[in-house]
Amino acid sequence: MDIKIISTIIATIIGVIAFFPYLKDIFSLKTKPHVYTWLIWVITQGTAVLGI
Repeated sequence: MDIKIISTIIATIIGVIAFFPYLKDIFSLKTKPHVYTWLIWVITQGTAVLGI
C-alpha cells in the first residue's frame, strides 16, 4: 500500500474517534452547538478532502 493511503486511513479513524465525545455531549444536552461551529467544520473538512 502507498503511504498516502495508509496515512489517510489513519487520519480518518482518528478524526471519527475524536468526534464521538462531541456527539455524545450533544445528545446528552451538555453541549449546544452553534451554527457557525458546523459551518467552520464543514469548510475545514471539505478543504482537506479537496486537497487529497
